Amino acid sequence: MKNALVQGLRMAGIVILCAASSLWMRQQATYRNVYQVAGSAEQAGQLQEAIRYYPRGSGRDRAARFLVRNMAYHQAYAGETLATFREAVATCRDTLDAAVPEQIDSLWQTVNRGRPAPSLVPMATLVSKEFLTHHIDQTFAQWEQVPWKDSITWPIFLNYILPFQAANEPVYNFQDSLRNYYAPLVEGIESPFEAYCAVKKDIISRFTILSRQAVPHSYKDPMVIHRLMKGTCNDRTTYIVAVMRSLCIPVAFDFCPRYANYSHNLTHSWAPYIAGRHVLYTTRNDTIRQRNFIYTDFRYEYKADTEGTPFYFDSVKTIAKVWRKTYAPASRRIPAWPGLPAELAYPLHDDVSADYGKTEQLTFEADRKSKQPVVLCTFLTGTGWIPVDVGRQHGRKIRFNHVSRDICYLPAYLEDGQADRLRAAADPVILDNQGHVQVLTPDTVHVEPVELRRKYLLISMFTGAWSRAIGSCFEASDVAGFADSSRTVLLHTITTLPIGPTRVQVDAPRPYRYVRFRSPQKHLRMAEVAFFGIDGEGNEKELKGDIIFDSIPETNAHNLFDKDYATETCVNRILPPTPYWIGYDLGPDIAHRITRIEYCTYFGGNFVEPGDLYELFYFDRQRGWVSLGQQTSTSEVLHYDNVPRNALLWLRDLTKGREERIFVYRNGKQVWW
Repeated sequence: MKNALVQGLRMAGIVILCAASSLWMRQQATYRNVYQVAGSAEQAGQLQEAIRYYPRGSGRDRAARFLVRNMAYHQAYAGETLATFREAVATCRDTLDAAVPEQIDSLWQTVNRGRPAPSLVPMATLVSKEFLTHHIDQTFAQWEQVPWKDSITWPIFLNYILPFQAANEPVYNFQDSLRNYYAPLVEGIESPFEAYCAVKKDIISRFTILSRQAVPHSYKDPMVIHRLMKGTCNDRTTYIVAVMRSLCIPVAFDFCPRYANYSHNLTHSWAPYIAGRHVLYTTRNDTIRQRNFIYTDFRYEYKADTEGTPFYFDSVKTIAKVWRKTYAPASRRIPAWPGLPAELAYPLHDDVSADYGKTEQLTFEADRKSKQPVVLCTFLTGTGWIPVDVGRQHGRKIRFNHVSRDICYLPAYLEDGQADRLRAAADPVILDNQGHVQVLTPDTVHVEPVELRRKYLLISMFTGAWSRAIGSCFEASDVAGFADSSRTVLLHTITTLPIGPTRVQVDAPRPYRYVRFRSPQKHLRMAEVAFFGIDGEGNEKELKGDIIFDSIPETNAHNLFDKDYATETCVNRILPPTPYWIGYDLGPDIAHRITRIEYCTYFGGNFVEPGDLYELFYFDRQRGWVSLGQQTSTSEVLHYDNVPRNALLWLRDLTKGREERIFVYRNGKQVWW
């Protein structure tokens, strides 16, 4: 018995020794990788000195080893021009508006003309012993004095406070400046979450999101962002993370690389407060609404009555997966197959979808057993199917975990291990908002006629914009500038929500020299207006003349008559700030009496347009996208008579545009996914 016990202890010791040896060898291999990336023996020596600087086993020693050990995975913007531009931005006495790219570019050219632009380089080539030890010392000093120190565990401190980079920021001590600026805001606050809320509220109230453009030359520099306080949501998240961590408030950089049912170029990121493992909170004024402080999908509110229209309006931007930028490699590692999206294969991206309540499991029945890599796809606008997760196949069963509801999915194999060569593993499905699965197997025996009016979903935010047209009117007069209201004739008033191109018949009593569209509301975005009239012989034609306008820039006014739905009375996203009017001077010899008006609010150019060439497809698991034929539209409605029931459809405009979404046809309407 004694010998057996001794033998067992020996074996346990060997196991522990082997495990420790394995861990040590892995860590040493990681250090070697960092030193190799450092680029020179001198730079590698800087990192080695930083590790040896602190007493072995102390908290600061472990912090230094954590930062250096994982540095090989990171890059940072570098270049002499970063510092010169940062100083120019900080000392510029003029008002700097990041919404005017020319102004920022002019300042850059003033201080950096002819000099090489910054580039991404391995972080290990930039970090000196002085920088690293200063950062560690300052972070520990701050941690030791905050009232909430005891509520912050070591793993949370290590992963969500200590790292000095979240998004390729330049390497320098910006934390000191941010800490000094925001420290008064949290003075006297005892709770880290209350401190988080106070700082977040302040930043969001002052930061303007530029949804269509990035700030030129910012290079994720927190102090440049600090001065400008404008940028993309990624810029704002980068800044919030830098500020919070400088104050020892634990936050993460979470993001969705794209929406599952929306435009191809939209992403979103945010900085949640980290309370514990798989426990996160946020404030109620973030751009993604949450229930019980947990994020859900981004919802729009309906702004007008859309019942009785031939359109299905969506109010949700859905998110298939939520990812987190980490400093240390994520625990779940996915092979870097060729063509696989970066968020799937990148070692510093962690799938945290389950932390956001996305816990559904999706199971498919494949045609056959396969050892090929299998992925879960959603449809990307302008591209097609794109992988969002990697699954497992056991026998003929394919399983994916932690997926979101209210999304259309396709399981697919990577042909030859390449993500740009996909083959369907099963039929696409809709996982609806109740968690029910609808399998989309096209019924080619039973076909149905469809009427198609759009190629892209209608988000209900449009109804709010379109509703501003209600109350606008069309008028005629013989008095220049419509100066005499008693001699102004009302032709038509918009009384219901206008959806897409609209035609109305009017009955002007006689010809008038001046006609106009008048908006009593500011911020109304109109795309097109056209006036039609008949002469004494009953011949109708479109009426044109010299453009006249009031309270709106000339360029904006001309957009109303340019026959282009993609232009509008809003230019460079600057909405008309006051009520305005735009019209024609038809000349003194006008002989046509106005009988018809056509108008359209701005809609993004995704309604079916006469003259454009379209092609309709349905999805078949064996053949992929199958064409149902091309049509050149002669009106705002396309008619197809041979559409398989229960099919997933895709309408493409072959003439112009990229925004196109998949849909199913239900109860006479296109329902988008």
